[in-house]
Amino acid sequence: MHRYVLRRLLLVIPVLLGVALVVFTMLYLTPGNPAKMILGEQADPESIARFEEKYGLNDPYFIRFGKYIWNIVAHGDLGDSYTFNQPVVRLVLQRFPATLTLAGLGVLVALIIGIPI
Repeated sequence: MHRYVLRRLLLVIPVLLGVALVVFTMLYLTPGNPAKMILGEQADPESIARFEEKYGLNDPYFIRFGKYIWNIVAHGDLGDSYTFNQPVVRLVLQRFPATLTLAGLGVLVALIIGIPI
């Protein structure tokens, strides 16, 4: 039983890497310049260049993906939210109690309806 659980847990690693690769690629291929979208269309080229340098947007694809995975694995860092200007981990943890409550109530409703049926 322990071998089975360990094997299943080890199989999670390539699945998570695959999902991260697909999502990262989709975001990478999205048209538009993130620096211009965040700073606005009227932003001067110097501020756009500083933004791209700060967030590594001018690095090649594989370097950016490698840094992204390394920050997650080594530091647990999911990056910063451009919208809220806060670390993503903090935003996820702020919303986690509400998500857990909603999931628990969903299971409870499903049980209340499902068992009698």
